[in-house]
Amino acid sequence: MIKRFPNGELAVLLLLWVFATALNLTKAYHIDDTGHLETARWILLEPWRPMSGQINWDQNTGPIHLLNQPHLYFYILALWGAIWGFGELPMHLLQSFFTLACIILTWRIAKIIVPSRALLTTALVMLSPAFVVGQNLMVDVPLLSLWLAFFYLLIAPQLKSERRRFLLAGFLAGCACLMKYSSLPLVLVMLLYLAIKRQFRLIWTVSIPVLMLILWSCWNYLDYGTVHI
Repeated sequence: MIKRFPNGELAVLLLLWVFATALNLTKAYHIDDTGHLETARWILLEPWRPMSGQINWDQNTGPIHLLNQPHLYFYILALWGAIWGFGELPMHLLQSFFTLACIILTWRIAKIIVPSRALLTTALVMLSPAFVVGQNLMVDVPLLSLWLAFFYLLIAPQLKSERRRFLLAGFLAGCACLMKYSSLPLVLVMLLYLAIKRQFRLIWTVSIPVLMLILWSCWNYLDYGTVHI
């Protein structure tokens, strides 16, 4: 642990986490959080039909599948809410774990790119209004943690097993796509990275996020008759 977090850097990272969490922990839900909560509650009732529920948005009731977001994050909210409830405190506590992941991963990436300024770089990013204010209950911070983990896997020099490395990268890219469709470029990034590094024997790992999206699309068809993406 000392070698991984030298010179008390772990303590600073944890302080950043406590600070960011404290600003969000008891904050009231934002108006857009409601859609996430209602979708998660529907999933608890009908876990095999996540797109078929009705949600009242802007005083008009419509099917959940009209929302432009896949459901991985909503399933996480549903599972957490089933155990701890859907109040601000437990839900924002869940969000704080993604916040911690973002802080640690940002620091690890900075250690590779700017090792002498890693802690400062991490603090500047994590204390910015874009990150701290954006915690609430939206998908932004959880999605960012997946993106950071994906890119860390691509550039981390100490990971020896290339096969395991890209298997995990492909899985994370798939999870990111199932959290928000705007993560689809990660699939292209992974393909280009493998091609540039001449890792042609591992090109097949790109099929992991593609297969995850195909399975999700098949699920959509069985659920409400069409493909959501």
